[in-house]
Amino acid sequence: AHSKDIVVKRPKRRRTHHRVPTSYDSVWLLESEYSGSSGTITWGTRCRFQLFGAQGHYLCLSEQTDAEQQGNARGELRLMLTNDKHHVDTLFVFLPFGNKKGEDIAMGSYVRVQHARTRTYLHASTSASMQLIGADDRVRVAVCSQQLYFNDVFGVHAVAQSQVEIIGFVNKRRLGRIEEYVSRLRLRQPLSDSELNSTHSVLVDLIRFCTFPPPPDDDPLEMGGGIHIKPHQKVLGSPAVLALLLDAATVPFANLATRRDVQAMLQRDMPVLFLTKLLWNLLARIALRNTANGTRLMRFLPRMLPFLGMEVGVERCLMEIFRENTALLNALSPAHIQQIMHMLFAHGAALPNLEGLVLLQVLCSCEQGALSNNQNAIVTCLLDDFPYVLVRSRLRHGQLQLCNADSVGRRLAAHRARSGAADSATGKVKKRWENLVDFTYDTELREHLVYYVHVLTLLAHLCLGRNYCAIAAVAALVRFEEAFTGLASDDLPYNVRAAYSQILLHCFVDCFPQRAADIQLVWSVS
Repeated sequence: AHSKDIVVKRPKRRRTHHRVPTSYDSVWLLESEYSGSSGTITWGTRCRFQLFGAQGHYLCLSEQTDAEQQGNARGELRLMLTNDKHHVDTLFVFLPFGNKKGEDIAMGSYVRVQHARTRTYLHASTSASMQLIGADDRVRVAVCSQQLYFNDVFGVHAVAQSQVEIIGFVNKRRLGRIEEYVSRLRLRQPLSDSELNSTHSVLVDLIRFCTFPPPPDDDPLEMGGGIHIKPHQKVLGSPAVLALLLDAATVPFANLATRRDVQAMLQRDMPVLFLTKLLWNLLARIALRNTANGTRLMRFLPRMLPFLGMEVGVERCLMEIFRENTALLNALSPAHIQQIMHMLFAHGAALPNLEGLVLLQVLCSCEQGALSNNQNAIVTCLLDDFPYVLVRSRLRHGQLQLCNADSVGRRLAAHRARSGAADSATGKVKKRWENLVDFTYDTELREHLVYYVHVLTLLAHLCLGRNYCAIAAVAALVRFEEAFTGLASDDLPYNVRAAYSQILLHCFVDCFPQRAADIQLVWSVS
C-alpha cells in the first residue's frame, strides 16, 4: 500500500462495506520510517501514524509510571499524540490477519498493528476512565497490550480525495487560531485587532462550511434559509472540537462572579460579544437537524445554562439540540426544565427573550407527539414562579385589551410615560389596560406585539395532545370569547389572528367531547 491518506478502523460484524469517516481526527497519514509519505508501506515495514490535519502530531506510546503499571492488571499501555517525529515509540508495523499473500497491503485488508519496540498490539478499549483519542464515542482510547482481543483487528481503507478536502478544511491551522484565542483569554492577555479579525474570519468560514447556500457575508449570524450539510457537521461534531468551541464561548467570562458582571462585559467589549455570538451560532449549526451532534452537545449543558437570557445565542443552540430529538426530550426532568426557565426569566430584561419562548415551545412536542411531562413542568413553573411572563387579557366592548402589569403592558406603559402620556403629578400611567389594536399601528411597539404572538403560540403548544391540565390553565388565561374575537377581528395582523386560531384549535376544539384528531404540530406564525 502506498503511503497515502488512509483510515485505520475496527471491522464490525455482519458488515460487507465500510463507512468512510468524516471527522478530521479519525484519519491518519501513513509515513514510512525513512521515506516519509512518499515511501511504500508493506508487511513488516516500520511506519508512523500522523494525525491528518494536525501538522506534526504523531501517534506515540505513552510512558507509564510504576504506580500506573502496577494498577494496570491487563498490562495495557496507553497511546498519546506527540510532536517528536523521531521518538522511538512512534514506530508501528502492519502484520497480516489471516492468510495474506504478497508483500503489498491491499486497500480493504484487515491487519493487526504492532508497536515496533515493545512488540505489543494496538487494540481499542471501551474503558470510560481513559482519555479520548479520536471521534468515535464508543472507542475511548487506543491501547497496546501483549494479549490479543477481538478488537485488535483493523481495516485499512483509502479516503477519497473529495473526502480528504472536506476533512482538511477543519485543520490544525483553523482550529489552532481558536486554540490560540482561548489560551490568550485564559492568560488574560490582550488581543490585537488583527487577532480578533483573524478569529472572526475563521468562525465565519466554519459557519459557511455547515450550510448550503451559505449565509450572506454581511450577516453570518443569520440562521434562516439554507440546508444543513451533514458530512460537514460530522467533521465539526467530534468531542474535541465541540469542547474547544465551548471553551472559546465561555472562557472570556470565567473570572466573572455574577451574571451582572457578564452582561456588563458584553455591553462593554463589543468584539468579544460578536465573537461569542458567532461561536454559539456555529454550535447551533453543528446541531441543526443532527441528533448525534445534539446528543454530544447535551453533555455540555451545565456550561450553557449560565448564559441563557443574555441574548448571545445559547437559546438557539439549545433549540437545535432538542428539536425532534426524542431521546433527549424524554430524558428531561422537571428539575431540568425549572432550571432552564429560571435562567431564562429570573434575571432577564423587562421583556423576556423571544428565543427563550421558542425554546419552551420546542420542549413541548416532537415528531412522535406531545410530551405531557414537559408540558406540565412548564405550566407549573410559569404559573408559580413567572406569571409575569404571560400576558393577561380581557374583552371589553368588543375590544381585546392587555394588562399593564404584565411584560408587554409594562413596556408599553414605560413607552407612554416617556412620551408624556403619564400623570404629571404621580408619574404613573393613567390606564391599566391597553387596547391590543394599539400595538398594531405603533411601529415602536411592534416588538411587543411579536412577543405576545410568541406567548400565544407557547400556550397552544402546552395544550397539544389533549393535555387537560394545561388546557385548564390556558382556558383561564385566554377565554373562548377572547380567542374567537381575536380570530375574527379585521383590525389585527394575520400572525396575531393565526395565534388565536391555534388557541381555539388546541384548547377549545381538540378536546373532549370531540373525537381525537391526529393533530400534532402547531404552525409557525413568527
